[in-house]
Amino acid sequence: MPVFTYEAKLKTGERVTDTIEAENERAVVVRLQAEGYFPLKVTLREGKGLKGKSIEKLTSAKSGNPPREGTVRRISGKEFAVFTRQLSSLLNAGVSLLKALEVLIRQTKNENLKAIIESLKNSVRDGMAFSEATKKHPKVFPDLYVGMIKAGEAGGVLDTALNRLADWLEKEEDLKRQVSSSLAYPVIMALVGIGTVLFLLGYVIPKFVVMFEDIGRTLPMPTRILIAISGHIRGWWFLYIIVIGVIVWALRRYIKTKDGKFLLDRFKLQIPVMGILLNKIIISRFTRTLGTLLENGVPLLLALGMARDTAGNEVLSKEIDNSYTKVEMGEGLASTLFKSQVFPPIVIDMIAVGEETGNLPDALSRISDTNDREIESGVKALTSLIEPVMILVMGSIVGFIVMAMLLPVFEMSAFVR
Repeated sequence: MPVFTYEAKLKTGERVTDTIEAENERAVVVRLQAEGYFPLKVTLREGKGLKGKSIEKLTSAKSGNPPREGTVRRISGKEFAVFTRQLSSLLNAGVSLLKALEVLIRQTKNENLKAIIESLKNSVRDGMAFSEATKKHPKVFPDLYVGMIKAGEAGGVLDTALNRLADWLEKEEDLKRQVSSSLAYPVIMALVGIGTVLFLLGYVIPKFVVMFEDIGRTLPMPTRILIAISGHIRGWWFLYIIVIGVIVWALRRYIKTKDGKFLLDRFKLQIPVMGILLNKIIISRFTRTLGTLLENGVPLLLALGMARDTAGNEVLSKEIDNSYTKVEMGEGLASTLFKSQVFPPIVIDMIAVGEETGNLPDALSRISDTNDREIESGVKALTSLIEPVMILVMGSIVGFIVMAMLLPVFEMSAFVR
């Protein structure tokens, strides 16, 4: 296979020069783009260059103009799930893997995803296994994805493995969309309410203060408190911004540490009402992931490790680590989770039944399905609870402001009479 010398630029602006084996110049460019490089020059090692061909012309032959730095769209979860579903359908219809990837390249609009699929196609065409090709893109294909692909290849059921992966990805996206859409309205209400209060404190109240100064009378206590708050905010607003900025920066730094992430995740699970819902979400994700892996033929210990990495909660990850050690010593999964602070007794009982009947993947799938239904109803109930609470809180704040502003007016009217 020809050896090429390339010059490319990293996202940091640093230029690198190295050699690579590939079928042709275009394959080099596609592979570099898929790895996150911005190719500048590609030449044959023997000295034969591109004969005036630019990188743009090479990459535009099949996939349009190359994605430039800062212009490439990220691969969304929905696009990734669609790619997996379509690849599964093509393989199930009897299309070869190489031909299926070529079909997906032609119909994919996201240039970043298109470049990655083309890199996968080139690797498969060069004789590499599909699971090994996906390993070259760890930021796109997680270990769970690669592990299931590898198990599907070993069992000769790659289309089935991809179909189960698509189901898993679609359910994850549905759960994210459901939670975000349900919380969108309360968040908008909170932002509008905070904006209204700041407008009243910063602009409206100072207008009244000028009028109250001409009265020459002692103002009511609520009015004095409100004027003091307004004056303090208007005089020290920059200090508030600095303090809030420092606190946010410090918290973000802390939660990036393992201890900080653990404390934050434990705090989330202890929030009234919300913590119960979050608990169901992480259990649903864990059981769905573990069940999908086991159903696809992945060994239990390996599946536990993969499910731990996708748990998204350090408290759950710690419990899975403890369970992993005990399962490795020969204990059952249910017995290792018996004293769990995350898994409720009914979940542990269903896992135990699944182990006894030899149908653990099905039991885990039923747990995730049940939790998904409870999450859906829980999100609706939480949303319906948040709305009146927010209306009551914001109404009380605005009501206090209005009352504090009107009290001097009423007293002045009574004095005039």
